[in-house]
Amino acid sequence: MMLIKNKKIIFYIAISFIFTFVFCQTQKDNRIKAPLGLQAIKKDFSIQPRWVYLPKQSSYLQNKRLLREKITGVTNLLEQLLIAFREKQITTLGKLVHSHDGIYVDLKAHWTKEFLAKEIKSKRGYLYDVMLSEKEPSSVYQVLRSSSKITVDYYLEGDYCELNLDADQKSGTMETLNNPVFIYKSGQWYVYRLF
Repeated sequence: MMLIKNKKIIFYIAISFIFTFVFCQTQKDNRIKAPLGLQAIKKDFSIQPRWVYLPKQSSYLQNKRLLREKITGVTNLLEQLLIAFREKQITTLGKLVHSHDGIYVDLKAHWTKEFLAKEIKSKRGYLYDVMLSEKEPSSVYQVLRSSSKITVDYYLEGDYCELNLDADQKSGTMETLNNPVFIYKSGQWYVYRLF
């Protein structure tokens, strides 16, 4: 009688283990290795794509060529954006913003493309006083200038791509910037939200 009970217990444990294993496997997100290698921007600065996160039913899972094109486009735009802030050459920023959608310069402040152009031209205001500050150690400019490598995770969903950026500091520490967001419109990627 005891042997029969033990077999039932073992059977129920085995079934629950199998169910748990199958359930956990289907709940994983679609994280794949980024299809690009290290990209040197300057001799002392590079971008390192790490992971691409996709929704469970993403068409990119079946079309690797399209995924590579999207990630390449995002990475190229990111490179332009990083250089603009690292070299304090943000006059090119207006070209990276879609005319209809504008840009979020931080998590809350939305600017039209025209307002952005005025801010850049004035050489004062939020972009220059906060993001490009040489006095503030955690400004985007200072973080990028003291970084040797930016490691990137891509969160790609349809025509939106959010990036997680980890800046490896030359001092050996790591800084995390706010997640920029890019949008894909009319066959081109645009910056929708800054760091």
